[in-house]
Amino acid sequence: MVYQKAFEIKMTDEVFLKAQGAWLNQAVQATRGSGKNIKSKFRNFKEFFDWSNEIENIFTQKNNKKSSKKISLAEINALANEYIEKKGG
Repeated sequence: MVYQKAFEIKMTDEVFLKAQGAWLNQAVQATRGSGKNIKSKFRNFKEFFDWSNEIENIFTQKNNKKSSKKISLAEINALANEYIEKKGG
């Protein structure tokens, strides 16, 4: 259980580092509006990626029965890969 949580935190940290790189990239490219009304799509990094919320989610994962859900290492890897793909990692 402790190793599983440590792995989840490590994966979140890796996603965080990728998100930082993506943030720097989007700061230059991702905008909304046109002409003189161009603004950044995100106001701050936390709006783009909330690390503390992601860590909190690791320790509060619940299933429909309101009890803790045990997740296998293979499921964690699949979820991490899916998350990275969705976030453009």
